[in-house]
This record gives sequence, structure tokens and C-alpha cells, in this order.
Amino acid sequence: MTRIKRKKPGTAKRVIKAGLLFLAGFLGLSVLQVTVLRFVNPPLTGAMISNWIADQAAGREAQWPDPEWRPLRKISPHLRRSVLAGEDQRFTTHNGFDFVEMNQAVQDALAGGRVRGASTITMQVARTVFLWPGRNLVRKGL
Repeated sequence: MTRIKRKKPGTAKRVIKAGLLFLAGFLGLSVLQVTVLRFVNPPLTGAMISNWIADQAAGREAQWPDPEWRPLRKISPHLRRSVLAGEDQRFTTHNGFDFVEMNQAVQDALAGGRVRGASTITMQVARTVFLWPGRNLVRKGL
């Protein structure tokens, strides 16, 4: 009986496979984190830790963050409306991505206008809880 030799997959196939596995793992971890945070308030966020480190590095008195989360019903409805008016006017009509505002921001930038953000409240919360402070395309993409 003769053995048929199998070719090893090429480097490109291995890189693509590793990339797809990484993306699947990243997506799975993201879904798991969001699911947990649906029921449990985060003990810390990336922004809290970053601010604490910056205060320490600058020699300022820095206390370890100890957030005091409050239920939405204990926050004034006037404050809630004010935040929506100032941050995300279409909050109740989109599902986390305001494509109208994002499109307008891109059009403004392409026309040479002021570069501005189009982040929704949902995007701002995700950025604060899951990512580090800073402004770059990698962070924006994540």
C-alpha cells in the first residue's frame, strides 16, 4: 500500500486561519463581557485605571477608584434628558450606531470641514468600559 503525501498548508493559509481564529476568539470574548455586564456593574473601567495611573505618574494624590453605581430610577429625569440632548439626540431611534450622524461627519471631513466625532452614547460607554483612553484608529476600530 502506498502512502500519499499531504502537502502542508501554505503560510498564507496558516496566517488567514490564525487571523480568523483570533477574530472569532475576540468576538466571543466581547459577547461574553457584554453579557456579564448586563447583570453586573463593572468594578473598574479602563478610563478609571488610566486616570489613576496618570495621577500617580504626575505625583498627584490618587485614590484607587471605587465607583458608586446608582440605578437609573435614582437619577433625575431632567439630567437624563439633558445628557441625551447634548450627547445623542437620536438615542431612542438607533441601535447603537447613528449612521446618519456618522455619514454627516465623514462628509464634513471630506469637504475639508472640522473633523468631529459621531459617537453615540452606546459607543462612548463601550469605549470607556472596554478600551483605553486615547485617540487613534486602532482604538476607534475596536
